[in-house]
Amino acid sequence: MTRHLHHPSPADSGGRPPGPLARLVPGTAAHSLAHLAVAAAALVGGLWLAGGTSAAVGATLVLAVAALGLARYVLGADSEDLGRRTPARVLESAQADLGDWRRLVKKALRGEEGHPAALRRRVQRLYEATLSERHGVSMLRDPDRAAELLGPRLWPWLDPRQEESPVELTPELLADAVEGLDRL
Repeated sequence: MTRHLHHPSPADSGGRPPGPLARLVPGTAAHSLAHLAVAAAALVGGLWLAGGTSAAVGATLVLAVAALGLARYVLGADSEDLGRRTPARVLESAQADLGDWRRLVKKALRGEEGHPAALRRRVQRLYEATLSERHGVSMLRDPDRAAELLGPRLWPWLDPRQEESPVELTPELLADAVEGLDRL
């Protein structure tokens, strides 16, 4: 099957050949920039006619600064550091580790106030993500299936419907929770 592409002829546009903007594909950055350039030129021309050379020069400077700012934004430059900071090389300069998990686990196992609940919430998030990713199960929407996958030892501690866990956190329970993530 042969496709015939329709190329516009001067007759299609009322006897005039298509202009340079007609060849740009709508929705592309080039198309948008071309229209913005035409609008800017019309604005500067109108200001030149109405206010003279000084108005046109002022408008040109304002538009140039705005265009540079827009280009910097569009190209993804970080507006907060103005390009003065060196890029952070976190993974090259520091060994990735568990952040404050070690401290949180120690304080939770000691029973310090608030820490067992904080650790439980973090482990619940890990389980929620793992169950969702690997099994398509949500602990909140499908608690029966989640309980089946986690087992009778872990589910009471991780059950998100319980405000506070009815099970006391022990090192063995935490070790089971870590191993359970690997099993899922």
